[in-house]
Amino acid sequence: ARIAVLHLVQAAAVRILKAAGQMTQAVLVDALAEALSGRFRVDAALARRALDYLIDKEYIARSGGLYTYVA
Repeated sequence: ARIAVLHLVQAAAVRILKAAGQMTQAVLVDALAEALSGRFRVDAALARRALDYLIDKEYIARSGGLYTYVA
């Protein structure tokens, strides 16, 4: 169940960043929490794990405090 939650957060992050282009971490975490509020609570640690995975897979990039959609 925890892995499914992580996948939902990752998918939401990609959708949000694809639409916005780039965002700060604080704004992105807020957007994730709002987008997924009907299903579960997104805390900073969960968001961070999802974002780190997406960076490793090169779907998104982090430069300074900005996250950017890549793929």
